[in-house]
Amino acid sequence: MHILFIIICAICSLILIIILVGSERETNNKIMKMEFINLRYYRFRYMWTILLAIACLEFMYFLGSHFLCSNLNTQVNKKISLAQKYSDENQETNRQISIKKIIIMAAYRSGSTFFGELFRQNSDIYYTYEPLKFFSKETEYSTDKKNGSRIVRKVLNCDWSTLLVLYYRGYNWAIKYPDRTFDDIFEMCHKREFSATKIIRQDNLERLASIFGNETAILLLIRDPRGILNSRAHLSVRKEHPLNQSDHQYRLEALTLTCRNFVTNMRYIQNLGTTQKKNMPFIKLVKYEDVACNTIQEAKKLYKYLGLQFPENIAQWIKNNTNNTKDSIYRAFKSQFLTQRNSKAMTTKWLKQLKPSSIFEVQNISECAEVIRMAGYKFVV
Repeated sequence: MHILFIIICAICSLILIIILVGSERETNNKIMKMEFINLRYYRFRYMWTILLAIACLEFMYFLGSHFLCSNLNTQVNKKISLAQKYSDENQETNRQISIKKIIIMAAYRSGSTFFGELFRQNSDIYYTYEPLKFFSKETEYSTDKKNGSRIVRKVLNCDWSTLLVLYYRGYNWAIKYPDRTFDDIFEMCHKREFSATKIIRQDNLERLASIFGNETAILLLIRDPRGILNSRAHLSVRKEHPLNQSDHQYRLEALTLTCRNFVTNMRYIQNLGTTQKKNMPFIKLVKYEDVACNTIQEAKKLYKYLGLQFPENIAQWIKNNTNNTKDSIYRAFKSQFLTQRNSKAMTTKWLKQLKPSSIFEVQNISECAEVIRMAGYKFVV
């Protein structure tokens, strides 16, 4: 349509130019015959004719460039919009069906207890704290790599028999629900709109994601390996190790495995990109340091990302528990599992407490160095 209009205008301009040029030739003939004609006037008129012709051509160029560029921009914008829409659809795939189940997948001493409080404090969420800890390996509820994922799914689905095993195997329901019977807890699990749990005994994100659908969100929590080592150093080694191996060597060996799992899971997320399948859970990488340094801001962002309403009581809890007084620091020193502490200071505590030799030992572990690079942490030199 635009091209046809331009062609018609071009033809009209050409005809106009031909008429003007013909008129000028006739005028020149008259000039030759009429001595009293004002030559300056006709010369001015001739120049005006040329300028008018040039103006016509310029106008045609403007029309052509305007319509052609307008048409091109429209097509490009459509392509960009379609591409953006396609990208958004892939990125938002898991939220087309609202999130109902939340899994915090973390490592030992990676800040998961503090992070879990952002959901545990929500009265609309039924929260289960490390359920895999209370299952025996000798029963059908073994917490091996495959069965552990199934147990997590049963817990989030409020499976009666699974919750009953938790109840009678000493799970501390008083962490969240003091003075409640099992019937109360079971009913509460079904009545709450959302269900959440945090686990540290599953290390493969791909395997865990394979048994959940798109109403589930899996939040992979990572932490600087040097901060993890420093946190673990304050606790006794839980498992026996060879007599010729020190506690520090054992911790470094365990940290190597943690870093290897981090790298595997982070690469899995990278490979997913924005092409997560529609039936997959929503998967998001979360850095402990980001949450600890800007807790309220990051918590609101995370809730929005999950499509959940952010309760004001959580903001108040954050204010009360992330800025410590001396008394609360003393309580945190007595119990390394308290969540009430100066969260910002915790992110760089390892710089002051770890020996330089220990820092370099961690950085020289290839798996941990890869975590530092992939997550954007800085090396100490």
